[in-house]
Amino acid sequence: MAALALALCACSTPTPEDGKIRDDLVARIRSHPALLGDHLNVRVIDHVAYVGGEISTMHEYFMVSDIAQKTPGVTKVVNDTHEPPQY
Repeated sequence: MAALALALCACSTPTPEDGKIRDDLVARIRSHPALLGDHLNVRVIDHVAYVGGEISTMHEYFMVSDIAQKTPGVTKVVNDTHEPPQY
């Protein structure tokens, strides 16, 4: 199961509505089989979804963006996910 954690910026406080949007977004990400093994951080502040962490492929990068953009209440997506370094 994806390890999804809330990472909050000390300078901003999510509203209760942001919390509901975040919960919906996390549920949508968790329900996607291709993203189950990824470790993502999700936060929503002022209707802006911030998603970060490691993904397995660039295809997953676009899937995360698409899921976030289609989540009701999200007005903007900041996708800071990345593939792990290749050694």
